[in-house]
Amino acid sequence: MRPLAVCMRSLLLLAIVLCGISLHAPLACAQEEGTLMVKTDPANAKVRLLYVKPKFVQGIKLAPGNYMIDVQADGYETTFKEFSIAAGKTTAVEVVLKPLPGTTPAAQTPAETAPKPADESPSPASPGTADQEPLGQLFVEVAPGDATIRILSIKPKFQQGIELAPGTYRINVTKAGYVSQELPAEIKPREKTTIKVRLEKEAAPKQELPLNRKGYGRLYVDAIPDDADIRVLRIKPVFEQGIELKADKYTIDIQKDGYEKQVLRVDIKDREATRLNVTLVPLATADAPAPPAETPAPANDNNGSTPVVVPPVEATVVSTTNQTGARDAMAPGHGKLLLNMTPPEVEATIAELEVRYQHGMALPVGNYTIHFLKEGYADHSVRASIQDGQALTLDVTLKPETAPAASSFSRIKEVDAPDLKGNIGKLFLETSPPDAAIMVLNIKPKFEQGIELKSGSYRLDIRHDGYEPMRVVVVIAPRKAVTYRVVLQPAAEQPAPIPQKGEPAAPSPVSTQQAEQAKARLQEGRTLLEDGNAQGALEALSAAVTLDPSLVDAVILRAAVHTRLEQFDQALEDYNRAIKLAGKTPHAFLERAKLNETLQRPDAACYDYWMACSLDACDGIRDAQKRGLCQ
Repeated sequence: MRPLAVCMRSLLLLAIVLCGISLHAPLACAQEEGTLMVKTDPANAKVRLLYVKPKFVQGIKLAPGNYMIDVQADGYETTFKEFSIAAGKTTAVEVVLKPLPGTTPAAQTPAETAPKPADESPSPASPGTADQEPLGQLFVEVAPGDATIRILSIKPKFQQGIELAPGTYRINVTKAGYVSQELPAEIKPREKTTIKVRLEKEAAPKQELPLNRKGYGRLYVDAIPDDADIRVLRIKPVFEQGIELKADKYTIDIQKDGYEKQVLRVDIKDREATRLNVTLVPLATADAPAPPAETPAPANDNNGSTPVVVPPVEATVVSTTNQTGARDAMAPGHGKLLLNMTPPEVEATIAELEVRYQHGMALPVGNYTIHFLKEGYADHSVRASIQDGQALTLDVTLKPETAPAASSFSRIKEVDAPDLKGNIGKLFLETSPPDAAIMVLNIKPKFEQGIELKSGSYRLDIRHDGYEPMRVVVVIAPRKAVTYRVVLQPAAEQPAPIPQKGEPAAPSPVSTQQAEQAKARLQEGRTLLEDGNAQGALEALSAAVTLDPSLVDAVILRAAVHTRLEQFDQALEDYNRAIKLAGKTPHAFLERAKLNETLQRPDAACYDYWMACSLDACDGIRDAQKRGLCQ
């Protein structure tokens, strides 16, 4: 019995050697092959057999086992399909490609749709020609050896010796504790391409970046590509590695031309260093337009009578889908937003992030207000709730304006500005009256015609004596110069202010003696106020203003006394007067902002806080933002 067992084992080993073993199909010695037929829509799509050497042709004979093909055509999304081949049987695989957003694929001719037999050599115009193109192989030698290797923008996972169509690929190599690298790989037909990568360990935190300041933490962002533009929204300091931030929640914007923008939220904790690792996804199509709306939603009920942003209302949610593979394109805790807008070319901005909407952009989980602007249509807002790993689709239809308002706001021109670089645009504003005061609320630089701003949305405050103030949202596009027009509405006539007790109806020249006397009465007023004698302080300060109407300190202090005595109208009049006398000092704006809060006038208060910030006093607006008073 034993010699017989030895003989049987020898015969078995000989059979394995003669038949061979495939890594991609089961042992097929003496097994009949199967036949593969692939039907595609469109019919001229290119079909490739992955991970095996035979090139696909209709009716190709394959050993029994599991296989994968990829199917691609211009104007369509590439599709991967897995299937099994059975011995002696014909396997028919049908693949329908999905058109890329915003494209209209050309119709196929009957000649293109006719299938070709397996033994017919493909003509130069047939799909088989591209399939016959020889593949190349890619090897990556990496140190440390357990680093993660990815080929960007393709679905198959990397493995040593992976077969790829000729072309240039981007290879991403990462490992925790090491500096990530991204580099190109050129694949040539029938050649083995080997890339050597050595990752460097991340540098230890620098000594000059301590974490001992109470109430503050530090933020580091490792982005791929490493020259991506990184911004911390709603703060003045420019981002730099290890930036010190107050313990709070922040929104981080990471973008680079040719890549999908990412917007992340981060929680900075007291005396802790927070590090983000972000890899931007290259855009598949550089200028892919947003898809048109297919089913218009019901028109909203805003009457379009005001040019400022209307309160948010709920939009019609057409579909909420958990797309297959969505997690591969999004960071954890994010979802995608897809807007179908009617009419097209509507300007949409996300208020909470102060960024312009991009089709299919990924957003952190949460609720957002989206503003829509288009000339000739009523401004509109909707609320959107982003869920983890889901793609939210909203259909929004704007309502045409039925009648022009007394005040108006519109975009009148947008032209290319090739002299600008990166994501910078220019802003021009035409106002009526032409000398209206203009302020950009969410940045420090003062407005001037042609001001250069990063792409995104900005809030402007436009004012003029005798007119109703107006706030608008403008949108800046990269390398564009945009011009808006704002027409203010005349305000209702107000009675002329009555001079306060002891003041002359019109100022007269002040002598040196009067100026000295006014300063003495100002000091007297301060002393009386410190002693708790508000009424005596008011009389002394009024005497100081009578002696020298240009003494700003006396006017501001008298306004504070009026506020303490709850004489709010007189207090507001004094603050207005002080600002006219010395508009370059922030103190009067800050004090008037506090008074406007007391009078429950939040818009006016926020304007004053922003004006003070433009004069290098930003603590007021920061505090107002934390309290939810201002944006």
